[in-house]
Amino acid sequence: MSSLYLVEPGSQDLDTLMELVKSYYKYDGHDFDAGLVRESLEDLIKKSLLGRVWF
Repeated sequence: MSSLYLVEPGSQDLDTLMELVKSYYKYDGHDFDAGLVRESLEDLIKKSLLGRVWF
């Protein structure tokens, strides 16, 4: 039986999250604004009331 582990990323994971979002945007045909995405991810990591990010 396999297990699933969810990990809430921290600011040290920001570069990895950026690459994941960039790959998704490319796959789905969206424009990628690195500054806006980074700022949004930083807010999600720091302010859990906005939502959560999970690995």
